[in-house]
Amino acid sequence: MSKGGTLLTNALIGTRLKDMTSGFQMFRHSALAAILDNGLKSRGPFFQTEMKIYARNLKICEVPITYAAPPRGVRQGSISDALSVLLTLFIDRVRGKLAFAAA
Repeated sequence: MSKGGTLLTNALIGTRLKDMTSGFQMFRHSALAAILDNGLKSRGPFFQTEMKIYARNLKICEVPITYAAPPRGVRQGSISDALSVLLTLFIDRVRGKLAFAAA
């Protein structure tokens, strides 16, 4: 699921991260404030990906993580919410209205 979400997000939004869907994340206060000022559209777990989309023009360091056990499936609502928000963000990108955080 993570690989598919990452491939789709990178293709639609133009990000270049290796894992757009999870991981340990730290943000500078100024970056987090700028991201939250945009307002998050997500209602579920997709918020992590949405935050990375808004931070796409900032300096990012990825540290891979490995899960000890696979997650127990993803709710259908979470998938549809993620796809809906991703489509909205893609349309914003095409229209030149996709905001990004300023550090």
